[in-house]
Amino acid sequence: MDFADQLILELDAAPEWPLPRERAAIDQAIEGRAWRRGDADMIAAIAGFDADRKLYVDPLAKRIAFGFADFLFSEDTELRATAESGQEELDLFAEVNGLQARLHRACRVSVSEGEVWWKIHTNAGVAPTPLLRFCSRRDLVPLMDGDIVLAAAFVREAGRERPESEEDIGEIVFRHAEVHTEGRVVNVLYRGTTETLGRRVELTARPETAMLAEALDHGLPMWAGRIVNDLDDDDALGVSDFDCVTDLLVALCEAVTISIENARLTGLDRIAVAGKLKLADGNFDASMQVLEFEGEAATLGEGAQLPIHSIEKRYDAEPLWTQVRNLVHTVLSRVGLVVQVIGQDEGGKAETGTAIRLRFMPTAQASKGKRREYGAAIPQIAGLSLAITALDPSRGGFGRRVEGDPLAELPAVEFGNPIPVDEHERTNDLAVAVTGEIMSRETAVREQHMDWSDEQVADELRRIREDLGADPVVDDPEPDPTAPDPLPDPEQDPVT
Repeated sequence: MDFADQLILELDAAPEWPLPRERAAIDQAIEGRAWRRGDADMIAAIAGFDADRKLYVDPLAKRIAFGFADFLFSEDTELRATAESGQEELDLFAEVNGLQARLHRACRVSVSEGEVWWKIHTNAGVAPTPLLRFCSRRDLVPLMDGDIVLAAAFVREAGRERPESEEDIGEIVFRHAEVHTEGRVVNVLYRGTTETLGRRVELTARPETAMLAEALDHGLPMWAGRIVNDLDDDDALGVSDFDCVTDLLVALCEAVTISIENARLTGLDRIAVAGKLKLADGNFDASMQVLEFEGEAATLGEGAQLPIHSIEKRYDAEPLWTQVRNLVHTVLSRVGLVVQVIGQDEGGKAETGTAIRLRFMPTAQASKGKRREYGAAIPQIAGLSLAITALDPSRGGFGRRVEGDPLAELPAVEFGNPIPVDEHERTNDLAVAVTGEIMSRETAVREQHMDWSDEQVADELRRIREDLGADPVVDDPEPDPTAPDPLPDPEQDPVT
């Protein structure tokens, strides 16, 4: 029995769905997703907010997830294979899968939910290259030893049916489990209910799984893996960036809600007339624009003065919005983001590139750990894609030749620079280096124009020499192979 069979046996014996051991992980993923998507109902339940009031959610949590993703993947991530044929296949893999967009989306999920999972599968009728998918922890059941993934079952709903008889409880739900482990992939279909996984049935029971093989023995490392945002006490569960600031995010939403409520109530014109002020339950509805009160004149128009009064409410918004701004800055500082990452302007004064880099240093430091995780996973994914491309079609591959062993020497990954480059400062640094004779003009030109060819660099150096009035450099002529050897110098000793 391998780890895939072990995990399938656990699924077969599942007393309920989701598995009890996965509830904590799923709840964390659901909560992180709610913050990322600004789900007011879910966040109100998390915060224990008054059900009679509407909660207005500040989208700061979403901006945190996007901020880290923008910082890591705002520029294209370059994959470099060790062989030319491998580079062509990597370029095809990145293009078909929309790799840059998928990495950005994966980072948003891992930041908000604590981790993100990836898997590779092939379908020659859909794409001529392996297909990459990133998944939430909500959609899988892993088998782990500490932080080592032994097997992973990616579970998706494959269809629903109405109950066949009155004895059936609830709607019939089919779930497809794609179980990955080292060397093979196993497909299993379950027939259950919304709260139970149920029993195994044939893959042909649903059209969505009818064409799948029960098992694929590919013989390669596992076609799946995990990217964690952070780890703490439990190696089997990643930690979200929202985990340490949940209370502050709740306080921010409450402050925004109070401000909106007060602004709405302040902006209403109100008139009070004779009658009862309280409602039947003894409360007072402050949202009413026309209020009745009980005074000396019981009927409208009686007495010397009409019992009609205008009610004005004043609201000083500045202290509350100062609190909102302070909460935003506090939350961002706790997770390691600077306000410029979320699009907030902090003055707009001109600064040098060095000053900009120093200002972004907290975010750069906070992103290093996340970048290490992706820096380890992306080459593994790229190497697997090349190995699958070279694999025989009977084992799930495409049968195309790829030079070398992509799993022995993984492709390299180069992340883009998220901090804007000060071109003026960079040019000055190169000029000082050339003037100080610690860098040649050719090196400086290549540094300034890294996308130029050798011919373009040579042309630019020739123009510089002409501008400086230097004699043009004439290339040495090619030696004539038919010319006789030069006569020896008589002043030199003969060679014996």
